[in-house]
Amino acid sequence: MKTLLIAGALVALAGSVSAHSTLEQSEAKAGATTKITLRVPHGCKGEATHTVRLSLPDGFYAARPMPKAGWDLTTTIGAYATPYDNHGTQMTEGVREVVWSAGNLEDGWYDEFTVRGTLGADIAPDTVMFFPAMQECANGTADWTDTSGSHDVPNPAPKLTVVAGEGGHGHGHGAMAGHTLGPVTAGDLEITGGFSRATLPNAPVGGGFMTIMNTGSEDERLVGASSSAAGHMEVHEMAMEGDVMKMRELADGLPIPAGQTVELKPGGFHIMFMELKEPLVEGETVNVTLAFEKAGEVEVPLIIGKMNAKGHGSMDHSGHGMKAEDHGDNAHGADDMPSHAAPAAFDQASIHGDAARIDGLLRATFETAEARLTLAPLLIAGDHAMVGWVQEGRGGRAMLSKDGHGIWTLTLCGGAAIKGQAAFEALGVPAVDAATLAEAQESEEAKLDHHAVMLMDSFGETVRF
Repeated sequence: MKTLLIAGALVALAGSVSAHSTLEQSEAKAGATTKITLRVPHGCKGEATHTVRLSLPDGFYAARPMPKAGWDLTTTIGAYATPYDNHGTQMTEGVREVVWSAGNLEDGWYDEFTVRGTLGADIAPDTVMFFPAMQECANGTADWTDTSGSHDVPNPAPKLTVVAGEGGHGHGHGAMAGHTLGPVTAGDLEITGGFSRATLPNAPVGGGFMTIMNTGSEDERLVGASSSAAGHMEVHEMAMEGDVMKMRELADGLPIPAGQTVELKPGGFHIMFMELKEPLVEGETVNVTLAFEKAGEVEVPLIIGKMNAKGHGSMDHSGHGMKAEDHGDNAHGADDMPSHAAPAAFDQASIHGDAARIDGLLRATFETAEARLTLAPLLIAGDHAMVGWVQEGRGGRAMLSKDGHGIWTLTLCGGAAIKGQAAFEALGVPAVDAATLAEAQESEEAKLDHHAVMLMDSFGETVRF
């Protein structure tokens, strides 16, 4: 009985603590774009809620509410107390109130209502920002509008505390990687987190990544992109087909469904710079014009990060490297180069066949569950092998050699330099074996998707192990 009484008391206490409408976010960084989620735990004294109103305070700008199925969405536009610079455009007014109506949130149900916006970069740390809210029911209201900050009032307004940002926003050419550019809007779309990866000289391709949120009620589609930094650009997808990671152009574009967010990231959807005119340099920005089916064109700056930006633990020599665990520094000058030794758990001697041993060695060394490795072609001539690889939008060619005990060792990685009989001979492969590899390479790579071959060529340096 005592246990039941204690449990009942805890339930009652939990109910009293969560009875107020609150924000999911307790903190947000000054100058950052953030999501504000209002949590509504009940109705109005037993009645269902049919309308939810959320007021947005000064200092929260470029707000875009998230539609909810079964609810009507309206906004009230008003003047800002202080103008804001939204990626080069001065904003003097914007959404000040969001209303979700004609819905039905039963008294015993729970729901969330979301708005995305940006906090002013000049807001002092420890500032408390209040987001007053109101629930309307058939015969009453539940208001959460008291902004006194007192813990003793029955109707405290939802709030969050502003914390110091990370050096503000980067705007324009030369913004440092690691800083955050403000959101870019196009119609009902909000584009944030744009970045690219540094490339080596003569690299023919590069990648672009970002997050696109569709706050509207109609589906959108990213149908193209362009940039002065590239001959042309394409919208791509990387996806597993069986055990093979394949990259393909999305000829019909990338759907951005209404009310949803689509992330363009390494190893998934991305935009591809084709025929790069110059290297992408870490710390600078590159501008890309995105073309949408309904919203039209909009220019988006991408911060150029390291060659393995957003690729934690990647073996990334030119922005196009294999994935690996972090094995420390190296003497080759390539970013995040791992050791060439395979994990001790992989025993080549227990594997039958050269092809299986090579495949197992490379996968055991570089593949992870999050970053699958595609190996093709895998060519063997005598005691030498050449393997093409693609992983997370990067690629290259690996050379391996076999010792007298039949054990294979990775000797070097490269790109377009590892192609043809003369190249193989220059790497120490006997003439007969070099001719065999070159003939097989020409035949097998001709069967591959041309994007995969471009990625293999794009590995911009030769790295010896």
